[in-house]
Amino acid sequence: MPLSQTVLAIESTSFSASRTDADQPNLPREEILPQYEWNPESGFATIKDALAIATPVNDNVRIIGYPVLADPNASLKLFLVQSSGDPFEQQDLARLIAPGDIAIAVGGYYPEIHVDEVPHKRNIGHACLAVGVEREVEQLLDGQSTMVKQHGVLTINNPQTYLGGAFEGLGYGCFFIQKFNFPEGTTPEEVAAYKKNVVTMIALANTFIPFAQENFNGKDPLGTHNQEKVREAGEKLILAVYGDQGAITWLSESRNTAYCAELVSAGINLGTTTMLTKATIEQLRQKLAEQNGEDKYPDLYEVVSHRINSREVLQTNDNQNLQYVEIGMIDEKLNLQPVTQRFPDADQSGTGLAFMYYDFADIAYGSIRDTYPRKQIDGLSGEELEQAKAYNTIVSEVQVKAFEQVAEKFKQLANLPPDTEAKFDIYVNDEVLPALKRVYDSEAEHDAVFTELFQKGKQFTPTGPNGEGMFTPPDLYLLPTKGWAEVYTAGVAFFEPNLKQIES
Repeated sequence: MPLSQTVLAIESTSFSASRTDADQPNLPREEILPQYEWNPESGFATIKDALAIATPVNDNVRIIGYPVLADPNASLKLFLVQSSGDPFEQQDLARLIAPGDIAIAVGGYYPEIHVDEVPHKRNIGHACLAVGVEREVEQLLDGQSTMVKQHGVLTINNPQTYLGGAFEGLGYGCFFIQKFNFPEGTTPEEVAAYKKNVVTMIALANTFIPFAQENFNGKDPLGTHNQEKVREAGEKLILAVYGDQGAITWLSESRNTAYCAELVSAGINLGTTTMLTKATIEQLRQKLAEQNGEDKYPDLYEVVSHRINSREVLQTNDNQNLQYVEIGMIDEKLNLQPVTQRFPDADQSGTGLAFMYYDFADIAYGSIRDTYPRKQIDGLSGEELEQAKAYNTIVSEVQVKAFEQVAEKFKQLANLPPDTEAKFDIYVNDEVLPALKRVYDSEAEHDAVFTELFQKGKQFTPTGPNGEGMFTPPDLYLLPTKGWAEVYTAGVAFFEPNLKQIES
């Protein structure tokens, strides 16, 4: 497959197609069949139409892009989501996300298009962790009162009360339900333990780490951008649970705050790196004793385990639905290890992270390419080839305008030094824009030019020691970059009346 169909650079970013749940080794073998299908009376004939971004250019040409679909022709399982803060109203989603299971819920505006979110955000606005939960409720069966289990799905967000802790609409039209695989060889018991630890750690992070005021639009640095930073944050969270004021202050500093999608990344990385075991906490106590010259936390494990297992630590979290999540210390008999220690060859990014972050080049090139796609010309000839080239000439003009807008937005946010900004302007005006204006004779020629430009663009967003120039926007989980986690689309949830029940 030509490189332009899937990636613009093969070293640090892979825009690989999302896989369907039928091919995932970590999933139960029983397939979850959808009970809903697209309603053609919704205003869009098909789900593909609803997830398209159409850009009219003139009376004869509209550019159609599918920036949230790695494969626009792949079939999607559709689920019904209720606009409610009550997790137990999500009966259809609860079939997809069972109690104890987790998924990344990515909120999109589709089928509406928010022009301010295009192209750089792919019409996506939010990401959170969805958690399957259950409770016992009293019901009358055959005239007798009995307790039955009821399943639901809640969400953990930053800010804490966003979406009402479940799926209050707030302008979103759909949620992409993204699940991820653990490395091959992970046992079912380990998967369950990792997921519980992820839920526990993201609940702790959500309790102690404030929402980033700068949001992901530019200036908030990515705190947990490598294994060392993840471990440091994990240690601070343990100390915060203990009640250490220094750790609590550290977590609330602006460089450590988190926007919505960053909390998801931090929670998954913390939950698969910081094992909440007695051994981990005792090692931290000994490390601190050596650093301080005295043991200031002799009861660290006892206090931390009690506050987590008793749920006392969540009392200050404003998401009332957290009462339903199962949190707790890890069963010591499992001897659970960090994922990257258990599977040292699983990470493809060199960071040890589940998902590789984006930088300016990733966002600019990827979003523009996918929102305003050119027609492929390989194998065409004669009139068909000339028509494709004429179309690509029109597309190139739109891509140029889009890149100019994204570049200006980047300069406003990045606060580049004057000499760097001057070099960036030369790069954009003398290299990128002329390359976008060209009409190429082959996919290979196009790929060669843009792979080089993509790599050059990375010099203008150098990664700083505190995560400067690194981003985890919500759409990252739709088209994941390298890391150890393999993300796939388990389903797309829409509100009524976009769906209708499948007739049996």
